[in-house]
Amino acid sequence: MSMLARVRMATALQIATVTTENRVGDGYVRRALRDLETLGFVGHGKSGRSNVYHLTVAGQRAVLESGEIPIRPNAATGEKAIAAGLAEHGLDVTETLVNWGAFLMDWDVEVAHPIDKVRGVVSDAVLYRPNRGAEVEFLEVDRFTMSMSRLVEKLFAYEAYSRATYQEGERGTIGTTRLLWRQRYRRSEHFPVVRLVLANGDEEALNRRAARLERRIRDIGIRIDYAPLPMLQRLPYDRWEWRAIGCPDDQVERLAA
Repeated sequence: MSMLARVRMATALQIATVTTENRVGDGYVRRALRDLETLGFVGHGKSGRSNVYHLTVAGQRAVLESGEIPIRPNAATGEKAIAAGLAEHGLDVTETLVNWGAFLMDWDVEVAHPIDKVRGVVSDAVLYRPNRGAEVEFLEVDRFTMSMSRLVEKLFAYEAYSRATYQEGERGTIGTTRLLWRQRYRRSEHFPVVRLVLANGDEEALNRRAARLERRIRDIGIRIDYAPLPMLQRLPYDRWEWRAIGCPDDQVERLAA
């Protein structure tokens, strides 16, 4: 239940990968999920032939009351997203988190970052690393379901967030201008890198899409690293290779100066 509270939706095999000792097989997890469904704590929908599990509101309440992990106010259970046909995207996000070399509980999914009264950007997931210098990373997963123009627009929304400012004090009375993102991620030295994972294709096709995307965001002022999901699934975390398609670190620092 704690895992579902963190990732929002998952298959039994994904849950077994994290929660069982040998990280294979999902029979035990399926039986446990059936018991939790009977109690009303877990529900499921369908994605192809696979069951996709999510917490119910009662399940979220039980996790919150247990005190094991915090749950954001008004956090979605995932049920509506599955019913709306968004399960494949959510499962690819979960698959990325499951394979990542980080504690699963250091992740949060569907994190909204308001820029102003009109604009904002919602990260598919955010990695907080309290034991590794408190640096943060944003995760975006694209399955070819978003047009190239919309994907470019979302990445530039991250850039807008990196530049957005606010004035300190009630209603800006102090007058000191601060970067908005630092209000939320106070202990991060630099604006978080955006990790872009492309999915729903073979590596060659995904690399071609990344090359086209790189040409469209050539003048972006933030760091964006790309990797194809098949590579992340095929290799252990310490052999993952990310390709920079956004602004180099040294240029990011000059722009922020």
